[in-house]
Amino acid sequence: MFEAIIYNIAVTVAGIYLFHRLQYSENKNMVFSKEYVTILMTIVALLLTIKPIPIFHEYVLYLSFVPILFLGRYTNMVYTVLAAFIVSLVNVLIGDYTIISAMILIVIAIIVGAVGPFLKQNDIISLQILNLITLVIFIILSFISPYYEFKEVLYLIPLSFILTITSSITFVDIWHFFSLVNRYENEDRFDYLTGLGNVKEFDRHLNETTRIAEKNGESLGLLLIDIDGFKDVNDTYSHDSGDAVLRQIAQLLKNYVPQQFSIYRNGGEEFSVVLYDYTLDQCVKLSESIRKGVEQSTFHLPNKEVIKLSVSIGVGYLTKDDYKSQRTVFKVADDMLHMAKNEGRNQVMFNPIVKL
Repeated sequence: MFEAIIYNIAVTVAGIYLFHRLQYSENKNMVFSKEYVTILMTIVALLLTIKPIPIFHEYVLYLSFVPILFLGRYTNMVYTVLAAFIVSLVNVLIGDYTIISAMILIVIAIIVGAVGPFLKQNDIISLQILNLITLVIFIILSFISPYYEFKEVLYLIPLSFILTITSSITFVDIWHFFSLVNRYENEDRFDYLTGLGNVKEFDRHLNETTRIAEKNGESLGLLLIDIDGFKDVNDTYSHDSGDAVLRQIAQLLKNYVPQQFSIYRNGGEEFSVVLYDYTLDQCVKLSESIRKGVEQSTFHLPNKEVIKLSVSIGVGYLTKDDYKSQRTVFKVADDMLHMAKNEGRNQVMFNPIVKL
């Protein structure tokens, strides 16, 4: 019995580690993949059916439903039911599952797949809630069907909680570990708060884009975007509220800026966008669309309050015929930004000095 318990825990933990390790090795970026976790947990569930836990030669307990709980929490009903169907089919064809056992596993998958994604608790507690729901299903079945005995379910309760607690803690800890590794590896290029490029990457990119624009005879544009009154957000609400605003501004910029251009957080509340082979009119129109987008948006704070904000934008621009200089285009954009601030904020300014 103890050998089977250790096997079940070891297989689940090893599968969780393998999921994180393969995903991190493949893309060097901890972006959660529902397909990955579905394949992983399906394999783990199949491995758990190989060695069920015997209880005093009286019962044989299968814990293959535990990986299904993970899918219910981390994916959706489609992936969860798909995995349960595959596990059930394989075990009916070549394993010890009956048709009834397979149907019960699929019913469990439907229920946890419907509930799991909407639980507001943290991941560890949410998995215990899903486990509890599953155990309630087994308890009900023990009273209304001949396929489960109540005594059998009593043995299942501590074993399922041991496996779900162990595996969920492992899952969360490994996820945090690899996320931290990923952050440290990319901290010289990316801003950890917004996911945008940081000021070092901005300097590198602007220098490289300036060189290419000069070589190819292309125009060069730079937008410097500053959140108006951002200090008041931190002082009035909290720094967590300020961080929430920065993340939302970053997402708004991603929605407005064409994908071929890069967005950066230069520090504090200042963002930048490097443009090339754009006309001045296109640069100004993009700036104005960003300004209006921020003005018309609402920003949600952690305390559930909603606030309105605005931005000031300075446009630096060098034509195809101008000599391309990183310092020049930055100085023009910075001067225009300061002028937009001095003119009352919530402005787009560009050279020749025009206020929109």
